[in-house]
Amino acid sequence: MIYGDSNLVVQQTMMTCDAVSDTMIAYRDMYNTLEGTYDGCELAHVSRASNEEADHLANLGSTRAAVPPGVFLEIIHQRSIKENNVTISVKKSPNSDPTADSAVLPDNPANEQAAAGAVEVLAIEPTWMKPLLAYMLEQELPEDTTEARRVMRRSKAFTVINGKLYKRSVFGIFQRCISLEEGHDILLDIHQGTCGHHAGSKTIVAKAFRAGFYWPTALLDAQAIVSKCETCQMFATKPHAPASELKTTPIA
Repeated sequence: MIYGDSNLVVQQTMMTCDAVSDTMIAYRDMYNTLEGTYDGCELAHVSRASNEEADHLANLGSTRAAVPPGVFLEIIHQRSIKENNVTISVKKSPNSDPTADSAVLPDNPANEQAAAGAVEVLAIEPTWMKPLLAYMLEQELPEDTTEARRVMRRSKAFTVINGKLYKRSVFGIFQRCISLEEGHDILLDIHQGTCGHHAGSKTIVAKAFRAGFYWPTALLDAQAIVSKCETCQMFATKPHAPASELKTTPIA
């Protein structure tokens, strides 16, 4: 018996719910393959109120406490599934070499090296983290005096763990600092994703922070998402106030 805290994942794996995402389909196929090596296997959903073990482990991870005896810790750095490679189509000229197609095939080593190089470029720390990391790791400050004071003041709320920047929340939870693009995607998924319910801006920001993420423009990004959401605008509460100020009518 395998227990999971995501009811959607459990239903998709047990074939009671259709899997639409390519990533989830790949994970489900891997589960079906591994299931054949056992005499029997079944997934069951555990509600949040009954999932005390997961809450205890989450608290250990957020506080960076020592792992208690009897608890096995495994750090997974790579996905269990292999992502589908995309074949790039190139329009060939009449005098082109027929063997030139190998340069765009997914299994081409040169193409894999180019993809790996692209990933390394995208892994550069975002701009808003650079001054904090430079000051906390190498004691480097911006040339501007005002900006340097601002960096020194803000650095008191942050810490560096394994080269990654974390923010200490008021509840003692370490929130991993992410880029603005990643934060926008997280808010979009919380707001109108598979389990999204089109909540307000403050609600989805609070959910993102409770999940252990932080970026400085979270509230502004959430307000922009909610204000541009077509469904939210369609079913929002309509004001009944008049469009213009009321005018008094003189009585003769």
